[in-house]
Amino acid sequence: MAVVSLETASTETGSKEFIAVGTTVNRGEDLAAKGATYIFEISEVVSDPAFSSKRWYKLRLRCRDDAKGPVTAVCAFNGYLVSSMGQKSAILQIFVRAFDSDERLVGVAFLDVGVYVTSLQTLKNLLLVGDAVKSVSFVAFQASSMLVDEEDPYKLVLLAKDVNSVCVSRADFFFADGQLSILTGDEDGIIRLYEYNPHDPESKDGRHLLLRTEFNSQSEYRASTLVARRLNEDPMIPQAKLVTGSADGTLSCLTPVDEHAFKRLQLLQGQLTRNVQHVAGLNPKAFRIVRNDFVSKPLSKGILDGNLLAHFEALPISRQNEVTREIGTDRTTVLRDWIGLTGAW
Repeated sequence: MAVVSLETASTETGSKEFIAVGTTVNRGEDLAAKGATYIFEISEVVSDPAFSSKRWYKLRLRCRDDAKGPVTAVCAFNGYLVSSMGQKSAILQIFVRAFDSDERLVGVAFLDVGVYVTSLQTLKNLLLVGDAVKSVSFVAFQASSMLVDEEDPYKLVLLAKDVNSVCVSRADFFFADGQLSILTGDEDGIIRLYEYNPHDPESKDGRHLLLRTEFNSQSEYRASTLVARRLNEDPMIPQAKLVTGSADGTLSCLTPVDEHAFKRLQLLQGQLTRNVQHVAGLNPKAFRIVRNDFVSKPLSKGILDGNLLAHFEALPISRQNEVTREIGTDRTTVLRDWIGLTGAW
C-alpha cells in the first residue's frame, strides 16, 4: 500500500493523491496465485453541524484492476502508477500505467525483472527494484519527450543491477557528500550501500552496481522514510537522514557524516572497541562484520556504529580526555561532532 500522486482531470492542477493497494490471493499448490490493484480516493464527508463539527473522511474505490499474478509492490512517479505483477512461475514484470479518465488503468510500459519484487522506490524518473532473489536493480523511465522513436513513446530502461544473489527486503535512495547512493536491507538485517558509477572500470560500463559498504544491523527493516535537510548554501543535492522501522519494533537512523568528522569518529570507534568493556565478552567490531566470499576483506568502514560511539558520552571526563588524546584530537571536538549527528534536524 502506498500514497501515490496520479494524473487526473478532476482537479485544476491535473494531479491528485490516491491510495494504491496491491493484493495477493494464494489459492494453494494446485491453483496459481492471483491479485489485484485498487485505487482509492480520499473524499470528505459533509456532516451535520448540529451533531458534530468534526471533518470526516472516507475511502472511495475509483478503480480495480485484476491481475493474473500477485501484486507485491506499488509506487508512482511523474503521475504514473508503478506496480509489480508475476506473470509466470519464473517471470515477473514491472508495469507503468496511466490512470485514464479516473476509472481504469492503461499500461504504457513494462520491464521483465527478477523472481519476487519486495520493494519499489522512485526518485523523479528513477526507480529502485528490490527483489527477494535478484538483489537490487536501478531503472530509468523514459517518456516520449526523451525518445526519438514515437512508435514506442514510453520505456523502462535497466541502468545497472547487482550481480550477486541477495534477498533484498527494502531498497532506498540515500544522499551523502553531494552524491546519490543506493541502500538495501535484507532479511538478515544486513545493510548494503551501492554506488552507480559508469566511469569505474569495475562497473562494466555502468551495467553493475558497485558494493561499497556492508553493515550488520542485526534487525531487518521493512519500513523507511527519507528526511531531507538543506543547509544555508542550498546545495543541489540535500543531505538526507533515513529513518527505518524494523519488525521487532526497533527505530534506527542512518545519517550522513562530514568527511573530517567521519575520520575522527572512526578513530574513536577503534579506541572504544579496544578500551570499553564488551557486553558478554563479545567484540563489537566482529558483531558488525558481514561475511562476503567475493571480497578479500570486509567492507565495514563506510558506516559507523552509533551504539558503540554513544558509550563515549558515558565515560568519565578524565577517561574521555585520555581516549581523544590517543587519536590526536580533543574531547570538545569529538563531542561537537557527536552532538551534531544526534541532534534534531
